Amino acid sequence: MFSLRKLLQKGTCSICDHVFYEFNLKEVNSLFLCPLHFKQFKRSSFVEFSCCESTAQNPNNALFAQELKEKLLSEGFLSYITSSYIEIDGVIHSRFTIYKSV
Repeated sequence: MFSLRKLLQKGTCSICDHVFYEFNLKEVNSLFLCPLHFKQFKRSSFVEFSCCESTAQNPNNALFAQELKEKLLSEGFLSYITSSYIEIDGVIHSRFTIYKSV
């Protein structure tokens, strides 16, 4: 049984970035999707569109990834970002991969 606290938790759709109650989001391939984008995601195919890396000393590429995702959405393409991390010579590098619907 869910507690009231669990029912009131919120999360963000990986495509539109809008906030929803967690119970309204569906998880697919580690992405959280709102009801509208869940349906669209299931009907769509995605390809890797772009990727970039950033560090704490150079965070601008992370902003580039988000801005590119927003631009694609404004042009009618579904898109989402995945991230991974690697340490190189003691510095954490974040890799952002942007996927776009085709």
